[in-house]
Amino acid sequence: MAVSSVRLSVSGAMVLVTACASSPEAPPRFDVAASLESQIDTFVYADKATRKRMKSVNTLALTGCNVLFATRTRASASTGSGMFGEVGNTVRSEAKISQIYTLEGLTDADMQAMADGICADAETRLLRAGYAVKPYAEFRSHPEQVALAASGRAAPLNHSVGSGGTKQEYRVFTRAGETVHGAAYLGTAGGLAQAFKSAGGTSSWNHEARLMQDLGADSVQIDVMVDFATVESSGHAQATQVRNTNRASVSGDARLSISGQLRIVPLADLKCWERFGKKECGQIQDMAKVTSRLGLSHDEPFYDSLVDATTTGDKVASGVSKALSTLAMLGGVSGSSSSDVTRYTVTVNPDTYGRVASAATTSFVDMAVLAAKREGSK
Repeated sequence: MAVSSVRLSVSGAMVLVTACASSPEAPPRFDVAASLESQIDTFVYADKATRKRMKSVNTLALTGCNVLFATRTRASASTGSGMFGEVGNTVRSEAKISQIYTLEGLTDADMQAMADGICADAETRLLRAGYAVKPYAEFRSHPEQVALAASGRAAPLNHSVGSGGTKQEYRVFTRAGETVHGAAYLGTAGGLAQAFKSAGGTSSWNHEARLMQDLGADSVQIDVMVDFATVESSGHAQATQVRNTNRASVSGDARLSISGQLRIVPLADLKCWERFGKKECGQIQDMAKVTSRLGLSHDEPFYDSLVDATTTGDKVASGVSKALSTLAMLGGVSGSSSSDVTRYTVTVNPDTYGRVASAATTSFVDMAVLAAKREGSK
C-alpha cells in the first residue's frame, strides 16, 4: 500500500510525505501438475549463444556447482523532493521505510549437506534428460580437477546481491572439499589473481579446459540460489530527479524460491594450443547459458515460525523520528525526515527446509536443462 502526500495549510503549503509496507503482488507460481515445457518461457530464458553452442554438446561433466543460501533479505524505499520540488512556501518532510527478513535454524553443516545433495542430484537430472554424463565420483581425483577445486576462495563465503532499495545476503557453498572458483564470487582481487595465474597457465579456466580435454567431456557449471523471502521496493528518490517522489512502498513475504543459472561450454568449441609444455585454451565468453526469469517455488510450508522481531529500539527510533519530522514541518523547517524499520525472523527446521528446497531445485534444474536441450535441437 503506497501512501500519498498529505497537505496541511499552516502559513503556507507543507507536505508531509510518508511511506508504509504494502502487500506483495504474487508473481506467477510454478505448477507442479503442469508440464515443464509449458512453463519454460515463464521461469527461464536461454542466451542467444545457447542454440549455437548446444549443437555440439555430447558428454557432460559437472565441473562446478555453487549453492547460495539467503540468510538476510532487506528492502527499503524513500520519498524525496525533485529539483524544483520546494517552491514558494512549500515545506517537505520525507519518509523512509525498511523491511528486513533474517533466516534462523540452519547451521553451516546443514547448508553444506544440502549443497552436496543438490549438486549430486544435478548430475542425475542431466542423465535423465538423455545426456551422457561423466560422474563426478570418477574424476574428482583427477589432477586437473584437484587443482581446479583448490583454485578459488574457501567455502563457505559471504556474498551480497543487489543494491539501492533491495539487498540480499547469502552463504555460498560448493561441493565438500572444493573452493568457490566462479568469477562472480572472486571479487576484484580474486579476478586479478586469476589473471596472473592465467599468465602461467594455472588459472581456474586453464585447469577446467585441460580437464575437459582429458575427460573428453563438455563442461557444465550450475549456480542455485535458495531464497526464503521476497522483498520488493518502490525505490529511492534521486538527487538529480526533476519530479517529487511522494509515494514509497516496500512489500515483503516469506516465500522459498529457487533461481539460478546453468552454463555449458562444449569441448568441440575450444580453441587450444601448447605453451610452456602445457595445453592452453582460449576462454569462451558467449557460452550456452540458461538463467532464471522468476524464482521457482513449490507451494509447501517450509518454515516453523515467522515472528515480528522489530526491536524496542527500532520502534523508539521510528516514533522519535516521526515526531521530530512533524514538529520540524509545522515549524516551517524543511529537510526533516522520518524512518520506519520492521524486522522479521523466519525460523526453519533443516529437514523440512531441505526437502522443500531440494524439490524446487530439481524442478529448476530439469527446466534449465530442458531449455538448453530445446535450443540445441532448433
